[in-house]
Amino acid sequence: MKAIAYFNPKINNGIEGYVKFSQKTPSSKVKVNINLKGFQDNEPHAIHIHEFGDITKGCHSAGPHYNPTNETHGTRNIKGMPRHAGDLINNIYPKRHIVKFKYDDDMLTLYGSESIIGRMVVIHEGEDDCGLGGLNEFGEIINLTKHTESLKTGNAGGRMACSIIGLAK
Repeated sequence: MKAIAYFNPKINNGIEGYVKFSQKTPSSKVKVNINLKGFQDNEPHAIHIHEFGDITKGCHSAGPHYNPTNETHGTRNIKGMPRHAGDLINNIYPKRHIVKFKYDDDMLTLYGSESIIGRMVVIHEGEDDCGLGGLNEFGEIINLTKHTESLKTGNAGGRMACSIIGLAK
């Protein structure tokens, strides 16, 4: 099964390209292929799957991060750390205004009731703090408000681009 979120630059602040998803069987990992260009800067931007494929209010009606297992926001980059299925790789790092990245994700599926098809890929204005915001270097909370939001959204800022995930050929 294959799915794609295509970013049209005319409605996505100049961001163009796609995020492709493919999965051979319901029990196999999802292959994720990110190919995007048109970033105005070379700064990191958070990238997540959000709950709804609703564009009635642009990217703002996409709802929260897709989180079928009711985990806190985190990252796949820290072994054993919980994360939302929708956290993807957390951040993309444009080089010369382009992002190309491939990886396998074991928390996503294109099959059944927890399928990501019909949901939305959202690119945020800021960087995802990976659930570590408001903590000091020892993992102690130093800013409760920032840490609480970090565990929901990663303090990634506004939504700058989005695309509904649809079935692909």
